[in-house]
Amino acid sequence: MAVMKNTTWVDKTYSILSSSTTSMDECEAACLNDCFCMAALFKSNGECSKQLLPLRYGRVGGNDTVFIKVGVMPNSGKQHRRSKKGVFLVMTLVFAALFLVVLLGFLFLVIRGRRRHHDLYVKEEEAPLKSYSYEELENATNGFREELGRGAFGVVFKGELSKDGKHGAIAVKKLQKNILIDKWGNAKISDFGLSKLLMPEQTKTFTGIRGTRGRNMEMEEEGLDCTLAEWVYECFEEGHLNKVLTEEVVEMEELERMVKVGLWCVQSQPGIRPSMKDVLIMLEGNNTISPPPPPSSFS
Repeated sequence: MAVMKNTTWVDKTYSILSSSTTSMDECEAACLNDCFCMAALFKSNGECSKQLLPLRYGRVGGNDTVFIKVGVMPNSGKQHRRSKKGVFLVMTLVFAALFLVVLLGFLFLVIRGRRRHHDLYVKEEEAPLKSYSYEELENATNGFREELGRGAFGVVFKGELSKDGKHGAIAVKKLQKNILIDKWGNAKISDFGLSKLLMPEQTKTFTGIRGTRGRNMEMEEEGLDCTLAEWVYECFEEGHLNKVLTEEVVEMEELERMVKVGLWCVQSQPGIRPSMKDVLIMLEGNNTISPPPPPSSFS
């Protein structure tokens, strides 16, 4: 209630509390408790009159006091804090939505890139291997100029091949002249001193000579003649497999597995030689290879 002292009001009243015992506080309370009362005029004689809207004929002057109902102002501090909380909540939701959109976009690009890489890899796997001619390899290695290393069957050279405008480094092994391969890249099967099995109806056979005439596959070491299989078996039994290497860097466990497979394959008795299926399984390392027996010349 707003209090205006020394005011005279001439509007018509709709209710009068006439009592000499009515106090100013009681007059104010009576107006507050009345929903229709917009103002209350308290006169000096104790009379309290209630006023309705519109309030038009009030003026300053006199000994009366007027109580006027006014709206209560809301708490500005609480409203400001609520406004800040609302803005903060909205900004948080906006940033969370933006972060989620960016994250989903990034995941989409990553998955799409992986799918493309997988598709390219599958296409490359499904594509047949390309065969290069000797002239193409000679041009790729610039005439076999830059040597990378040497192995038991030839020299490895550095080369470069181009495909779709992209260049890639390659390693090309140039086989030695004594490797029996024809100009089409097919291996020549020849007799290097190994026994050749005959069919039951055969009594003799003929093999062409390859390599050096008059020289067999023997290893001379400290004046002792032995075959290659015998020498490798000696190195295997003595635990000196490093002797069979030249300059190659290999894992000894893998080398031992290869030597075991080779010694099993050169046995003189066909019944104890492994089949090609067993050879593949042994080379893949899926089965344990038992120690092979010595070659026939050792027994």
